[in-house]
Amino acid sequence: MSQKRPNPATTPEAPPTTETTEEIGEAGRTSWMGRWVAGALAGGVAGVLFAVVIPPEELMPMVASLYGLEGVVWGWVFHLLHSLVFGLPFAVLLSLLGPRAAMTEDLLARALVGAVYGVVVWLVFAAFVMPAWIGGVTDMEPPVPDWNRLSLVAHIVYGTVLATFLPMVGQANRRRGAA
Repeated sequence: MSQKRPNPATTPEAPPTTETTEEIGEAGRTSWMGRWVAGALAGGVAGVLFAVVIPPEELMPMVASLYGLEGVVWGWVFHLLHSLVFGLPFAVLLSLLGPRAAMTEDLLARALVGAVYGVVVWLVFAAFVMPAWIGGVTDMEPPVPDWNRLSLVAHIVYGTVLATFLPMVGQANRRRGAA
């Protein structure tokens, strides 16, 4: 028995899919580009608040030295760039986890997810990558790994603020796009 194949000329086309949009919590739908923008902006806010924990006059010259530069201004430029960049994968990670698991309406749950992300960033980049990088491009010889507790606290603040602001930035971005 042969099966009848549908005639493409008479078969109605499926409606366009919305695979490029997913929900982020109660905030509604956003595109991949919207997630990246929200992650970068929330990362910038979190990066500024990171500097509340570690005084900029201590942190920023060290960050500038990673790029062979000196001064607080260059440190701020690259610190904020790092903050934006680390916000991007966090936004995508949360969207991949799904709206219920990633961005619940529970502020405490969001903050906890962000705090864990901050610890991971600290563990990989602040404890290992940054001191090795500084040792490779300067005359300084920081310990690798560098288990700096103040840096850990600052990264937990970064992740918590990032997770808290991400849905707010995403909502504002969608409202602006809808207007």
